[in-house]
Amino acid sequence: ERGGPRHVDWRVEIVGQFQTRQLVDGPRTDTTPIVPPARGEFLAPTESINWDNAKFGAWLDSSGLRRKTDESAVQYGRRLYAYFQKNGRYHYPPDTAWNAAAICHGLRTDCGGFSLVFVAACRANKIPARLLVGQCFEARQTPGGSVELTGERQTHVIAEFFDPQIGWIPEDISSTFLK
Repeated sequence: ERGGPRHVDWRVEIVGQFQTRQLVDGPRTDTTPIVPPARGEFLAPTESINWDNAKFGAWLDSSGLRRKTDESAVQYGRRLYAYFQKNGRYHYPPDTAWNAAAICHGLRTDCGGFSLVFVAACRANKIPARLLVGQCFEARQTPGGSVELTGERQTHVIAEFFDPQIGWIPEDISSTFLK
């Protein structure tokens, strides 16, 4: 029954103005210290980030994606990203189960699948990493330079990995395939 004791009618309207800005080189002005994750945080395997699975370990070995002794987190993340660009294909919906060990061999997946494998590879190589799940809004830039939402949105997943000199660094490989 509409409006009855077991039904709630509600409407949410978000109003705002999105603007782009151009980043320029210059001296660092932010003096906020980089706070690393707690020891061991964002390194453990989970049901879907199953880097401890033998199939996943074999894929890391056969793909040459074990972290090198002198390789920084940023260098490793860049190499992993390049591997995905060369060997991955965006495919929605994915054909495999939503876990890193099932996805890694074919790399034919969506944003969530790529992010799972990215996070699993980082964690397997002792680099803290995490998934970020949210909404992706379609927008267009106006002639005046501001950004307007078009009204369309969808769920989107990206990954972040941690470098002690920089902090959390986002990864969005699926956008590379779609744009």
